[in-house]
Amino acid sequence: MNKAIVTGANGFIGQNLVHCLAQKGVHVFAVVRDKDKAQNFAEAENVTPIICNMNEYSKLSEKLKCEEGFDCLFHLAWQGSAGKLRADWKLQMENVQFSMELAEVIPKISCKRFIAVGTVSEYIVDDILNSGYSSENMIYALAKAYTHRLLEIVSKKIKIDYIWAKFSNVYGKGNTSGNLISYTLNEFSAGHVPTFGPGEQPYNVDDIVSALYLLGEIEHHNANDFFLGNGECRKLKDYLYSLANIMDKEIEIGGRKDDGVIFNSEWFDITTLQKETGFIPKFTFENGIADMLKT
Repeated sequence: MNKAIVTGANGFIGQNLVHCLAQKGVHVFAVVRDKDKAQNFAEAENVTPIICNMNEYSKLSEKLKCEEGFDCLFHLAWQGSAGKLRADWKLQMENVQFSMELAEVIPKISCKRFIAVGTVSEYIVDDILNSGYSSENMIYALAKAYTHRLLEIVSKKIKIDYIWAKFSNVYGKGNTSGNLISYTLNEFSAGHVPTFGPGEQPYNVDDIVSALYLLGEIEHHNANDFFLGNGECRKLKDYLYSLANIMDKEIEIGGRKDDGVIFNSEWFDITTLQKETGFIPKFTFENGIADMLKT
């Protein structure tokens, strides 16, 4: 890659991806919502901030000021990806619309590849009606799954190289998203005992930035749908107990009602990712957390 676009560039994963690409010599056009967010990249080498809110994606080609010939567009922007906003159906449906409008701009800027990100929870959507899941968080998963399938159809129509990359909760320095690991660490810092459901589902965490880079870099790919992780698949409570042990803190498993969602270990398989890209995991959960906590 020589030139790439990253939406959601000011988010936790977005910032890490922008800096990763820039360090590898890729000229990154970092799409952010406003001038204040653009300041985060004002002095970054190989990074050009582009101010464009999600509802303006249809005008992105104009905002790029006739730039074209991009190798990859990484679409990470998504409103309400954590916390209570996952249950905001209006917000989640806006995400679907904006993602589709972004896809339709790609031919105008001569971009070779479009990589959008999803969630491992999409797998639950296939069984949501039969199993009667009622968790409001499923609204987020439904919106991601809907976007996934719509982009498949549109990408064939407009003939763009399209990849959908799914992942689960992601941890790392500077993560304030409120996802599981972020929530747990914040509760520890506040002197609270974090509480969880029974913690019986498999769970996977990993730094996905290197995997995203490889997906943008490979010349050809046979698969269009990838899970990004580190290959570990342990029960959620095993990760939580390990985190508590590292921090020398207490946790309460089973203190919250289980939402009834059952995860399948096959969802976290990275064989396809490794075969297509040569990806090699760098961190186990434990040494990744230890690295993150270094001052």
